[in-house]
Amino acid sequence: MRASELELRQALSPSINVEVQDKRDRYAAQQLFEKLHSPLGERLTQEFISASRERASVREFLSRYGDVLGTSRLFRPPRTNAGQSRIMLLDQYFQDLVALLGAESEDIFLRIKKGGVVAYELRRFLDSQRGRRIVEGLRQAGVSMTEEPAVVAHSPFSGRTIVITGTFDNFDRSTLTAKLQASGAKVVSSVSRNTDLVLVGRNPGSKLDNAREFGVETWSEEELLKHLSPMGSS
Repeated sequence: MRASELELRQALSPSINVEVQDKRDRYAAQQLFEKLHSPLGERLTQEFISASRERASVREFLSRYGDVLGTSRLFRPPRTNAGQSRIMLLDQYFQDLVALLGAESEDIFLRIKKGGVVAYELRRFLDSQRGRRIVEGLRQAGVSMTEEPAVVAHSPFSGRTIVITGTFDNFDRSTLTAKLQASGAKVVSSVSRNTDLVLVGRNPGSKLDNAREFGVETWSEEELLKHLSPMGSS
């Protein structure tokens, strides 16, 4: 059984208050959302998108205009390099700046949280004398220190960029996202011309309209279940 993020944080650094860290991450997400949609943010983002010949990189935009927008401090926690990790995760998750602008504050929070204190604390623990002793003890006891990379079998979702919209009867959003990612899909939060598929539940909202505008393929939950069943949807 794999440890949850909460268990990892508590085990590696009991001094860290996870609830406080989550509140900080949520605050950072809300602040980033508000600053991007402020009059200054809208002007800078539109200028950046218009000047970008190809992909309007989230990382490049935040690095270039972070000080002007006042977002730099949100990604520079004291004594850690987690800030840059958070920016990189935002850049990887959102296809481009347009996708980030279409994201809700909660979507941004979930990406920021992934790049939070866990990686830093794990690295600090492994570099400590106690961490090195534990790892060496495990090695001498015959514990394998490597793991074969998981091989994603070919599936209807492999290599596809997918957007989820609406409410589903058989899945909550996080469970469905995990299933799709395990099947080789990239799940993003907003529809663009680069989107391959939109999964449409009940009350889909504007994302369905965007899919129709861009000519993106859409599946209902019934069609989704047909494709998941051969792979094992339980």
